[in-house]
Amino acid sequence: MTAQTAGRLAYPKALVEPVELFPDRLYLLGDTGLIDGNYTWRDESHDGRHESFNAYLLLSGSGAAMIETGVAMHGDTVRRQIDAVLGGARRLTAVVGTRLEPDCFSNLPSMVDRSGGQDIDVYAPGGLNPLDFFDDLSTQELMKRFGVRVILLRSGIRIELGGEDALDVTVPSLRTLSTGWIYDPVSAALFSSDCFSHYSTAPGENRVVGAGGGPAQPHTGEALLGFLGRHHLTKFDWLRRADVGLMIREIEQLFNERPVRTLAPTRGCVIRGEDEVRRNVDALLGMLRAIRDQRLGNAPAEPAGPRKEAHGG
Repeated sequence: MTAQTAGRLAYPKALVEPVELFPDRLYLLGDTGLIDGNYTWRDESHDGRHESFNAYLLLSGSGAAMIETGVAMHGDTVRRQIDAVLGGARRLTAVVGTRLEPDCFSNLPSMVDRSGGQDIDVYAPGGLNPLDFFDDLSTQELMKRFGVRVILLRSGIRIELGGEDALDVTVPSLRTLSTGWIYDPVSAALFSSDCFSHYSTAPGENRVVGAGGGPAQPHTGEALLGFLGRHHLTKFDWLRRADVGLMIREIEQLFNERPVRTLAPTRGCVIRGEDEVRRNVDALLGMLRAIRDQRLGNAPAEPAGPRKEAHGG
């Protein structure tokens, strides 16, 4: 957060403060949860650390959009963070979820309610209806009452925020469920869903990696390749048997065509700064190329230990 913004926004003392990722444009909301064998996507090396569950608030003109809504256990925190940034000057006009899972949509009801009966667009990948997360009304009644319009995320569409301001959508091959990656040209941020989610944090550590900050975990070279690879092969355990050629080409093309200065996953620490982003993209591509070249393809997966089914919601 810049000194200018810190002076302008008066946060309650008990509030987990929003983190300004791009001046007057993009804010990191949400909070963390203890990792203790309770998340299937984390191997045992993260036990005792904390998972960052992220929601992002993006300002545009007189409106604002949410990218992910955060998990239910942080619902009150996210609501108060939104209020602290927006005040009464702006309203939410759009909510975007990169996957139809609770860590992306659990807090949608409070955000729709915050719109005060005015129209709000909800962008979601195919599959479940995001309005299923409401438990008090049917989808039809909700759409009548709140003016909710659900729009399917597809590669190539643009999420119009007003005027020339828009977000770009890519549907990656590196995914398990229906997933969309969202790119903001203004902040050069890529909202990468459950990819690039390898960094966990600890009490007192920053939730943002870059510029000398962030968790004490590998940031360079072979150590980063091994660390990132272990996480992604835990999360996407089918990768060892996959034909990853298309994934490699897609990722190369995306990062060659678009400047990315922030990697903003649904969970895990935010990665910020061109050099930090490039190192992590190179590590991901290195892992995929190793699989392609069969350096990993026939090797047994490292044991990750038993995990209980949990999604943080």
